[in-house]
Amino acid sequence: MKPLLTPDVLVASLKKKVGDVPRRAVFIYLEHLTPKFVERLHLVVHADLTRFLFNPKRTYITDREDLLVSVLPIGAPTTAIVAEELGALGVSEFLLLGTAGGLSPTLSTGDIVLCTKAVRDEGTSHHYLADSLYSTPSPELTGKLRIIIEKLGLRYRAGPTWTTDAPYMETAGEVTHYRKAGVLTVEMEASGLFAVAKKRGYKAGAVFVISDLLGENGWSGFAKDLDRSYSQLPRIAQSFAKLD
Repeated sequence: MKPLLTPDVLVASLKKKVGDVPRRAVFIYLEHLTPKFVERLHLVVHADLTRFLFNPKRTYITDREDLLVSVLPIGAPTTAIVAEELGALGVSEFLLLGTAGGLSPTLSTGDIVLCTKAVRDEGTSHHYLADSLYSTPSPELTGKLRIIIEKLGLRYRAGPTWTTDAPYMETAGEVTHYRKAGVLTVEMEASGLFAVAKKRGYKAGAVFVISDLLGENGWSGFAKDLDRSYSQLPRIAQSFAKLD
């Protein structure tokens, strides 16, 4: 059935005002990462998009106008809404650069993980796609992200994530279950973004830095001194902006 409200209708007046936008956008979620992105990518605030888009803390554009960077609240719903609105304005490739909890005992805080698929344990994706266990990123973009990470000389893992709406309801049984299934990480946005991209014909990918560890015996707490790992995310974004 056709929705009563579509993003095209909502952004029609804004599209006339802002004109063309970059075809690529990055989503980040940690406020303290913003200065690293601003410095590395030479970002300036895009005032119109910051005012108009649904609940972003800020949206930036590079001085070359080849990339948007939106700082968002955590969670799949806001991620999906902003992706819908930016997509209606002309963005067609999305990169989520965030943090995740590590589920695998072979992961350590500060490790980089390239997401290959996402368990749909959130509500947003089910409004876009028929029920299935996973939503998937763009294979093409994920392959390019793998090349970017390797060219930057970064050590990384590649594997599935578990996207949940309820971080305070994660249980030891779920951790054991997903570990056995080969799931490496847990976070709150990826499957929602992948579902929007699949539905609308966009490309989407995700790369995480492990910020904490979750195991059958409990939670590690958020790690400190991850600046070196976090500083790699703007480097990845810079290479993403330059893709052919």
